[in-house]
Amino acid sequence: MGGAARIGTFAAMAAMAGWLVTASASLATPYSEIGDAGQTLATLQPVVGSGSLTRIDGSFTSLTDVDLYAIRIGSPATFSVNVISSDLDPQLYLFHTSGNGIAGNDDDPVGPLGLMPVLPPGNALYASLPAGRYLLGIAISTMEAQNAGGLNIFDDVFFTQIRDPIGPGGPGPLDNFAGGVAGPGGAYAANLVGAAFVPEPGSALLAGFGLCMLLAMGRRSARRRGLRAEASGRRELPA
Repeated sequence: MGGAARIGTFAAMAAMAGWLVTASASLATPYSEIGDAGQTLATLQPVVGSGSLTRIDGSFTSLTDVDLYAIRIGSPATFSVNVISSDLDPQLYLFHTSGNGIAGNDDDPVGPLGLMPVLPPGNALYASLPAGRYLLGIAISTMEAQNAGGLNIFDDVFFTQIRDPIGPGGPGPLDNFAGGVAGPGGAYAANLVGAAFVPEPGSALLAGFGLCMLLAMGRRSARRRGLRAEASGRRELPA
């Protein structure tokens, strides 16, 4: 293969790998709950896809139902989430993937959304976290996150405060939720900023394959240049 052809192939591979790595940044789509998301670390629902995650549409099957999602926070400094429901009084929880609590809220701290929960941007509990995968819990107001001993993970404060994971069961890890009463559920919409889908395993593998191909081509090209230089040196030796 000639030098121009190799350069063209290399450029094409570089463009493909770059697209695989950055394509998700150009997408922003909502996500709809699949079936009923679980409420434990073993039964949670990963929000799988690509691009920015701007909304999760879901529903509670009853007043004791909790939906726990795995999401990616790409920009912790600007991350925020609020939940809107015309039927229910929901609340929000944010956890590490280990199940240890980060923050929670029951009612809008500022006021415009009333009984709807909000984790506003810039809060010290999560604004400085590293980008990565986290767990978002959406529950009815009376459902409390608890550890394996049945103790509440988050502190019991005014409904409008951002809750710390310093309750008697804090920081966790999360075992389950408890405290609700019987009753019918309803729909909700969680609106997010600074969040993204959890990448599909196949897309991550494909991006890795493209990068490996680039590295292999670079090593092969360097080896060929070395062989040509060695051969040229031999030809120039005096008889």
